[in-house]
Amino acid sequence: MKPVIRSSSLDRVLSCNGSLTLVPLVAARQGTEGDEGTDLHQKTAFRIVTTLGATGPDSLIGYTYKPGGIADWISDFCYNAVKENTPDGWSLECEAELSQEFDRFTLTGHPDVVALNPEVTEFKIDDFKTGYAPVDIAEMNWQLLAYAVLLKAAYPTLKRGQVRIIQPRNDEDDGFPRISEATIEDIGVATAGLEARINAAIDNAMEVNSGKSQCSWCPVGCQCPALQLDQQIMKLHLTPEALARIKSKPDDALLGDWVITARTLSRPTEDAEKMLHERLDAKPEVIAGCGTQITRKVQKGAWSWPNPLNAFRAIKELLPTEDAQAKVFRPSVTAIRDQIAETYSVPKTGKAPRTAEGMFTAAIAPHAVQGERKLLQFL
Repeated sequence: MKPVIRSSSLDRVLSCNGSLTLVPLVAARQGTEGDEGTDLHQKTAFRIVTTLGATGPDSLIGYTYKPGGIADWISDFCYNAVKENTPDGWSLECEAELSQEFDRFTLTGHPDVVALNPEVTEFKIDDFKTGYAPVDIAEMNWQLLAYAVLLKAAYPTLKRGQVRIIQPRNDEDDGFPRISEATIEDIGVATAGLEARINAAIDNAMEVNSGKSQCSWCPVGCQCPALQLDQQIMKLHLTPEALARIKSKPDDALLGDWVITARTLSRPTEDAEKMLHERLDAKPEVIAGCGTQITRKVQKGAWSWPNPLNAFRAIKELLPTEDAQAKVFRPSVTAIRDQIAETYSVPKTGKAPRTAEGMFTAAIAPHAVQGERKLLQFL
C-alpha cells in the first residue's frame, strides 16, 4: 500500500526516514498550540473569501467571524500580506485540498492561499505560520516546494511562481523575517527532484535519525528509539575508559555532539514535561523508571502587560521625568514599524515613496545599535 505523505510532514520525513515507519504506530501529538492557529487561519480565510473574492473550503460555510482577541493582529497581518501581493485580475483560493499520486506514494497538502494569473501560467502560494518558533525560510522549506509541485499537477499549464512564508510573530530584531519568499522557475525539475528524495526516504524507512527540526513536532516523541538512546548515553556509569577520555577542555567533536543532542531532545523533553504536568494534575507524585520521585511546586512566573496603555500611564505617573522613563524603556523595532505604518497609513515595506521601514530608518534607527545573530548550521 502506498504511503500517504502530507506536505507539512516533509521536513520530518526527509530528515528522519524512519518516521515513515514509527509515526503510524502512535497517537497524534496532543497539544493546544494549534487551537489558536486554527482560529486565526479561519479568520484570515474568511476575510480573504468575503472581501477579496476568493473561493474557500467547506469549513467556512456557516462560519461566523468574531473580531476581537489579543492575536487578531496576526490575522490582520496575514490578510494584508495577501492583499498587497496579489495582482489585479488574479484568482484566489484558500486552503485548497491538493493531492497527487506518484508511482510509490501519494502526496497531499492544502496551502493557505493560492493565486493564479488569468493565463494560469504563474502562481503565488502563501503559507501562514502563527506560532512563535521561526520556521525554515521559503527557499529552504520543503512544505512550500511540495505545494508548488501539487499545484503544477492540478494545473499543468503553470510554468513558474512564487512561494512565501508569512510568520507575523517572528522578531525581526533577532533577524527572523516575518515574510520570506522564493521563486521557482522550473516546476518540472522541482517535481522530479522532490519525487526522488521521497523515494529515497521510503527505501530507507527503517533508519531513524534524530535532529532538532525533525523531532520538534514528531508525535513519536520520547518513545523514539533514537531519542531513548540519546537519553541513555547521558546516563552512562563512569569507567576507566570513560575517564581516560576526559580532557582539560572538551574537543571540537564533543562540543558539536553535545549541542546537537541538546537541540534534538529539547522539543520531546518539553512535550514529556507537559504530559507529566497533566499526570500531576490528577495525582501528587509520579515515580520515574529510575526510581526518582517527581512532585511539583508552584511559584510566581514571568510578568506580562495585558493592557500596555494603562501600564504606560502608571509608569509616567510614578516616574514623571523623561530621564527616569527612558531607563525602563525597552522598545520593539518590529512594533515601532507597525505603529508607524498604522499612524501614517503607509505600507510597512516595498517600493512606495513613503514606507514605515524608510521612516524608521531615517528617524529612529540612528538612535539604535543592531547586533549580530550567530546561527549554527548543521550540514
